[in-house]
Amino acid sequence: MIAMSFSFCASVNTDIMMDMVTKLSKPKVALVHQMPFTTDQKGLAAAVEKVYFGATVCKYYLSLHVLGISCFTGMSYMLKKKHLEDVEGMAYFGKFLAEDFYLAKYLHDRGFQFHVAAFPAQQNVASTSIINFKNRMVRWLRLRLNAVPLLSGVFELVTESVPLGIYAAWSAYTVFGLNPFLWFCGHWTVWLILDYIQLKVVQVLVLFLIYVGPLLLDIYLSFSDRKFNDANIS
Repeated sequence: MIAMSFSFCASVNTDIMMDMVTKLSKPKVALVHQMPFTTDQKGLAAAVEKVYFGATVCKYYLSLHVLGISCFTGMSYMLKKKHLEDVEGMAYFGKFLAEDFYLAKYLHDRGFQFHVAAFPAQQNVASTSIINFKNRMVRWLRLRLNAVPLLSGVFELVTESVPLGIYAAWSAYTVFGLNPFLWFCGHWTVWLILDYIQLKVVQVLVLFLIYVGPLLLDIYLSFSDRKFNDANIS
């Protein structure tokens, strides 16, 4: 049996369901989740949210997944309920504040694999404001500090643009005698350019999946069904 969960008001079409079910059908895969993203909205706060999810979140979400490290948000996911029978189902994780983290940890510790869906989860926040975004980030940081204090309190700082730029500029000055100010400016310029490219790729990918993806998915599924039927006939 398959369970699907959302942490926001969601609209799911057939193509999204087919993609997630297809990935979940593999024996070692216990959970398929969507990368969090945002819809197009007007205003500065909406732009800040889109940049955050399309650049920062996307960066570590996909890279950690490629490395086989558990990186999962409970925004939208599908899982096999049979793997939760030892703890009497989803109700067990309801006692945790960050239930998605402990759910992923439980499955990952037992050797199961996670897959990321081809379609990002486009959340549509009801009221966007800088204050609400700041409060959301502070709440998430507190959860991470309580769940993984060493990772969030120490190693997470190394991945941020400003601390990493300062470390690199100091190293370039100490080792090679280069101007640390110019090094930092170059570092930040390259960082912003790469973030912009990544955000554009994710945004274009969403539009591509909405308009072209369903056709390619139908072709792929038709071809897969034909190969399966030919194998049964032979």
